[in-house]
Amino acid sequence: MEHSRRIGVVVIGVVLWMVTGPILSQALVAGESAQRAVVLASAVLQPAEEQVVRSQVGGPATIVTVAAEGTVVKKGDLLVELDVPGLIEEKEQQSVSVSEARAQLTTAEAALPGARDESREAVQVAEEALDLAQRALRMCTEMEHPLQEASAENEVALARERRALALARLSYLERAEDADAEGELALMEAKLIVLEAELQLKELEDRLLLVKEVFHPEKKSQLQLAVSQRKLELVHARNEASKLSRQAQATLAAARTRYEMERGRSERLRDRIAACKIHAPREGTVLYPRDVGDGGTTAAKIEAGVVVGHRQPIVSVADTARFKLDVPVGLEAVQRVEKGQKVSIRFDGLPEQTFHGTIVAARVLPHARRHTSGGRVTVGLADPAKRLRPGMSAIVELELAKTTKRGNGSVGDLN
Repeated sequence: MEHSRRIGVVVIGVVLWMVTGPILSQALVAGESAQRAVVLASAVLQPAEEQVVRSQVGGPATIVTVAAEGTVVKKGDLLVELDVPGLIEEKEQQSVSVSEARAQLTTAEAALPGARDESREAVQVAEEALDLAQRALRMCTEMEHPLQEASAENEVALARERRALALARLSYLERAEDADAEGELALMEAKLIVLEAELQLKELEDRLLLVKEVFHPEKKSQLQLAVSQRKLELVHARNEASKLSRQAQATLAAARTRYEMERGRSERLRDRIAACKIHAPREGTVLYPRDVGDGGTTAAKIEAGVVVGHRQPIVSVADTARFKLDVPVGLEAVQRVEKGQKVSIRFDGLPEQTFHGTIVAARVLPHARRHTSGGRVTVGLADPAKRLRPGMSAIVELELAKTTKRGNGSVGDLN
């Protein structure tokens, strides 16, 4: 009786699978007396571990050679060789650009010390000229002018003394009582001497005034102007030195930037050339990419002459002794299986054989809703005999627990 009931459940599941598609059926025995339920679902066989090899040449490339699908390779074996037209010529031209940039950098590095020396010399000359102008101003204001003014003041003082003496003699002669001819002559001579003394005093006073108020201030202004001009020349020399240094540094920085840019471009070209030969990243079996469609899985066209784009998968290296099946199921079924549970599997290509796998994960897909195929059960499968191939279609039989396993850490909790 139990055997007949099981066969009936399987038959119902197969019929539903033919009608509904990816989720073949969820045949639940009605009533509280049901002992178990079985879900039959379709899935595609995938390697449990594989590493995809992609094109890394940075643009379209043509396959020259590629390892045949199913080839067992070791880590480091040549898998794919690509060709990018003109890449070698571009690398040679780039080598010339790198050499030119290096020459410009060398010239700029050699010119910088010369520019700095020239700038220092110009600033030093301007500083010395300023120092001379400042010393001339100090000598004039602190030594020459005071001496000249003191000498002129002394001459004025002597002239005043001579005038005073001449006035005293004139006064004496004017008081004399004898008025003979000789006395008159002496009086006239004394008056003349007084007049000469007054004229000389006036001349010396005027000269002293000119020295203090005209000649010395003018010369001082000229020397101060010379100092200001030398200061301006020093500022200009320093600005020119800074400008020349900045220009030399900017030229050096530009030359260095161009050299680094050209060298980086050369290294990228070298990497692109190196990327034309792709080696196995691990030990395993070579597989070609597969397209999943309504008619099942088909291998992508991977052969010599095919053009592939940057980052496009070319082949993968997989462990073909261990596989997995991602089985789509309903939400309730996800909560009625558990990790480690055994399942039965049949493949279209091996209809007479039954394989056995183990549930390794079960989860609710994001945004899933009740009564939809919003769950996924991952089944692990070993094939030490190497009978299976990735891409084979399979029917997985999942036996569900009688009650929902709430709180299972490997599945989502439905509300």
